[in-house]
Amino acid sequence: MRRRPGFTLIELLVVIAIIAVLIALLLPAVQQAREAARRSQCKNNLKQLGLAIHNYHDTSNMFPINYTDGNYAETGRHHSWIFGILPYIDQAPLFNTIDSSQPMSFAANLAAAQRSIVVLLCPSDTTSGNGTLNNRANLIAGNFYGVNSYKAVAGNNWAWGTFLYTHPSGRSTGDSNGLDAGNGWMCRSGGGSGRTSRMRDLTDGTSNVTMVGEALPGRCSHSSWFHFNHTTATCAVPLNYYQKNLAITAGDWPNNYSFASQHVGGGHFLMGDGTVRFISENIAIATYRNLATIDGGEVVGEF
Repeated sequence: MRRRPGFTLIELLVVIAIIAVLIALLLPAVQQAREAARRSQCKNNLKQLGLAIHNYHDTSNMFPINYTDGNYAETGRHHSWIFGILPYIDQAPLFNTIDSSQPMSFAANLAAAQRSIVVLLCPSDTTSGNGTLNNRANLIAGNFYGVNSYKAVAGNNWAWGTFLYTHPSGRSTGDSNGLDAGNGWMCRSGGGSGRTSRMRDLTDGTSNVTMVGEALPGRCSHSSWFHFNHTTATCAVPLNYYQKNLAITAGDWPNNYSFASQHVGGGHFLMGDGTVRFISENIAIATYRNLATIDGGEVVGEF
């Protein structure tokens, strides 16, 4: 009887082993390509925010501000700087539904606040809940709100948590209240305190000032694009500090009201001149903090 040709068991196992090795070699390359695409999209998001901020400035002769009547809850009348740039990021229809004379709890305002906006989300961020999360600070527990992966740089002065710091020069000299008297271009309650910024105020040079950076909304409860208290962060705390310290809970705002990303080794920042830079998490803390001030007069080298 003639025997039919075929694979032996050993040959079959060898083929399977070769295929497994090829897959093992291919998967990391595919994952790296995907992450490279996500990083590129994240960078593009920040570029769009930069264009929107500068277009707002051209129209209003000032940068957008956070506004609050002093009430942090949904019953308060407040909105973030992101609200101001909505028409410049292709969100004019959403902007037109918001009545800034009414509190956040006003039906149309609340509906807007619960919307997810793609350009505000880093595609590498797995903590954002696809753009909506509940249990946001100051707001009703259990309600979902649209969150943001990008926050304005409030400066480097800070009075809470592990990284206390007071800057010796520039705006708010000697004041450690980095929330409402930050030495960056944006304050938590800029409109309420009368704090505004214009291009002429960036005397350190637009290429030496960080304006917007990455944050992780799932790791910080102070994250939602509508709320004035959820859209700024400090550079007093080192970059990626809370991202690398899993013991820091989402409610630990003194240590996570800062910048972090899920890109390996650092995070993207929008600079005052509209460019986007990837800053290493190993940057010298003094340099990182100096970049956050608008008029500190520091000499900033390579970073």
